[in-house]
Amino acid sequence: MSHDCVCGSPILRAVLGARLPRHGVPDAATALAGGGATSLIKTEPRRPLIRGGANAGAAETIFWGGPILPVAGPRPEVEALAVRDGRIVAIGDRGSVQSWQGPSTTVVDLDGRTLLPGFIESHLHILTGALARVQLDVSPFTTSSFDQALQKIKAAVDAAAPGAWVFAWGYDPSLIAGPPQITIQDLDPISPNNPVFILNLSEHIAYVNSRALA
Repeated sequence: MSHDCVCGSPILRAVLGARLPRHGVPDAATALAGGGATSLIKTEPRRPLIRGGANAGAAETIFWGGPILPVAGPRPEVEALAVRDGRIVAIGDRGSVQSWQGPSTTVVDLDGRTLLPGFIESHLHILTGALARVQLDVSPFTTSSFDQALQKIKAAVDAAAPGAWVFAWGYDPSLIAGPPQITIQDLDPISPNNPVFILNLSEHIAYVNSRALA
């Protein structure tokens, strides 16, 4: 078991050979809400200020019907938000933002749900988050006990080619019934020939077997 952050570990570098699905990551802009609908500056250099509703062209999408929390600015909540070219172009009251609506604009009714425009999660582990999509899930969301986690890992080992790495993620003994940690003594009997790497849900602890350390 390793207690260092696995982000720079040699074992994690072995994981990077996995083929991962690629997904576009949208750019985020933060709206400063003033009176009416507030136009925003595009973040790329040398791009013009987007001004005026209809004069600047219709929005592709308008959201309303639920709390919209711009976070920054004097207004903690607004009624509507307009997006064009992947950018937030206006926020404010519904009547003002509606001036951005055109014949091809998609209007999304939030139906009471909360929208966080331009929300940025400041502690995102983007690499390990992507890797988790192609690894065995033994997190508390899908695994209720230590024994179930070992059963999943053994099944993955049995299905793997001889000597191939078996990667799992999300194990958390504070949320899963069983012993306080997974040990080599637990992993070696179920995987004597395949290296096993299990990332703790915190992403700061990893559990491995003897083959992984060889």
